[in-house]
Amino acid sequence: MKKNLPNIILIVCDTLGAKHMSLYGYERHTTPHLEKLVKEEGFTAYTRCFAPAPWTSPSHASLFTGLYPSEHGTNGHKLSIDKALYTLAELVKSMDYYTLGLSNNVLISKAFDYGRGFDRFYDPTSVFCEVGRI
Repeated sequence: MKKNLPNIILIVCDTLGAKHMSLYGYERHTTPHLEKLVKEEGFTAYTRCFAPAPWTSPSHASLFTGLYPSEHGTNGHKLSIDKALYTLAELVKSMDYYTLGLSNNVLISKAFDYGRGFDRFYDPTSVFCEVGRI
């Protein structure tokens, strides 16, 4: 029997700074849909977030593993997540969640092991192969 688990939706906008989001006070109305999710649907908008690295691969590896770049080793020489590390998707899947990942960045793709733990994961390297099977 499935547990009555809350839904979890993690939205990551790589390279989008809070200084350009009306959700965080930017004067232009740039993020109306995110604002609606927070105000009307009870989503959480974090206000004290810091990237552990200045670029995509190590930052996402940290998000997926909970480790600092010096611990997970994803860097300019190694772009994939180490197979020995347990990921967030693997954790929530083990809790009986259905997991779905969507990425429009080739660095965050199955090719670099970011699809591990997801029931379905779509990225630029696989999306055209998956059309019609969704």
